[in-house]
Amino acid sequence: MIIRSYHATVCSPSDFERGFHPLTHFGSPRAGLWQVARKLADVYGQSKNLSSLPSRVFVIPVEFEPQGILELKDWNTPDAKGLILALSKESLINHETRTHHLQRIHDLRDSQARALYASQVVRDLGYDFVQYKTDQEVTGLKALSHIDIGPKDQGRICYCNMIPCRPSGPPLTLDISELHGAILTLFENSLS
Repeated sequence: MIIRSYHATVCSPSDFERGFHPLTHFGSPRAGLWQVARKLADVYGQSKNLSSLPSRVFVIPVEFEPQGILELKDWNTPDAKGLILALSKESLINHETRTHHLQRIHDLRDSQARALYASQVVRDLGYDFVQYKTDQEVTGLKALSHIDIGPKDQGRICYCNMIPCRPSGPPLTLDISELHGAILTLFENSLS
């Protein structure tokens, strides 16, 4: 089964020409845009200036054909440590193994090395993709419904790759001003 999904970013699409490294998250265009808005709300919080934000956001399509999909609950963080904790919570690894993997991840200084390590743990369990139903982007899916981008569905199913994958087509480009309302709302909510 071929799955079509998206990754939203303010990074240049040329950064992904060689592919997405393991532990990249994919989902509907609006779920990705909401994640970008959440990150940019933090940047805005430091500068209080919308003009300090990047001028564009890119939504990059990707197609993949998983050989094994592991279904997990949303582990609420895109990092390697969170993935290991999710595996333990679902009883896919025991406490001793979890402790070992967390120590190994802690010892790795580079986030990409941590991602490669955690993705290998999942691959060793027989899976090359993780699927989860997002809990965090529900508000964002509604808040960004006015943006005409990609499929109209408000899908909450997201994926995280354990193997490298490549873009499947040219990125969709949006002016960052289309996210200003969401960024300001997120920043104001962080104050309360």
